[in-house]
Amino acid sequence: MNERKHDPFALSVELSGIAALSACLSILCMDEEADKPTDETIGNALLAIEYHLERIADDLIKLEVPCKTGDAAESA
Repeated sequence: MNERKHDPFALSVELSGIAALSACLSILCMDEEADKPTDETIGNALLAIEYHLERIADDLIKLEVPCKTGDAAESA
């Protein structure tokens, strides 16, 4: 079975989509004149965000990123 490769660009695109969804939800909740989504709709959207973030985190853990010797010291 072929294991799929984890593409950092694809992950960043998915994260951008999640950020956009979060922004849209916040606008709906903060705009007093907008039609409000139901609690169930908001709950489903938040569960979807949680699912996607957990899956992305799993993919990021599996990425093989080359590390130079001084990288850890420089980021501290």
